[in-house]
Amino acid sequence: MRVYLITGVIAGAYVLFWPWSHTRRLLQRREDRLGELAAGEEESFFEERRELEAYPTMKSEWLLRLLGGVMFIGCLVLLLTGR
Repeated sequence: MRVYLITGVIAGAYVLFWPWSHTRRLLQRREDRLGELAAGEEESFFEERRELEAYPTMKSEWLLRLLGGVMFIGCLVLLLTGR
């Protein structure tokens, strides 16, 4: 159980302090795929282009920071209380 909590503390700290590493990767992947579709590549699934245009990737990092903080604090409290 302690291994899961230690992993949770590390993962929560990573997301809390470096959320841009994840959001930049998602935005780049989305832009690359839209470029490929514009160049004429076939869609991987039905209406892939419409989905990429209609539901943009998260640009703000505040939600990731919030979730990372909750995960970090929650796992740290559980680890320190011995539960």
